[in-house]
Amino acid sequence: MAAPGYLDIFIHQGATFNTAITLTDVNNSPMNLANLTVSSIIKKSYITSNVAATFTVSKTNVGGGVVTLTLPYHTTANLLPRRYVYDVVTFDSSSNTVNRILEGTAYLIPGTTIVP
Repeated sequence: MAAPGYLDIFIHQGATFNTAITLTDVNNSPMNLANLTVSSIIKKSYITSNVAATFTVSKTNVGGGVVTLTLPYHTTANLLPRRYVYDVVTFDSSSNTVNRILEGTAYLIPGTTIVP
């Protein structure tokens, strides 16, 4: 497997976060996600075991490799404004393999209005 792609994301505190990402293979072709489970989390650093938040990952175009990462507003409201790290991994149950497809920095932008 090739090195994972890199993408920084910007999350606004207290707002719902959604972003669509096209996952590609080593030939830069969209991945077929039919037999894959896709997961993504945010952590304070790569070495901490504590998860700051878990994205809801939806396969929005299975054949085209598109997933949508979502965090609800109540989750982003409870995150401290700072830099975090995240990654997107796939699990193939037929070959029992996990691959890190994407990684990057998640910047939490502070907000002034937080919905209760």
